[in-house]
Amino acid sequence: MKNQLLKLIQMAIDLLIDCGWEDKAKWFSDLKKSIENTDQCAKEFNKYLNEIDNVLSGMGSFSDLPLKDRTGRKSEQDIRNLQWELVEKIGDAIEKLRES
Repeated sequence: MKNQLLKLIQMAIDLLIDCGWEDKAKWFSDLKKSIENTDQCAKEFNKYLNEIDNVLSGMGSFSDLPLKDRTGRKSEQDIRNLQWELVEKIGDAIEKLRES
């Protein structure tokens, strides 16, 4: 499940970069590296899960960002659908990791 979470975070990073949010993408990237390098049994691992969980929804969160694909490959609706899909899937992956 950790690998699944890392893949989903990478998808969020790619989406943010495509939409011009490089600063947000860097934050996710830094957190992804921390998760990769931390054992699931370590206290820090849960801290990192909480950090991601806290930025998924609410005002100013990942789900609230106005995203528009600068590459021209995806429509605005496709971007919005992917954004919400990632919020849901990342949230689910976090919950499963907390249960394990």
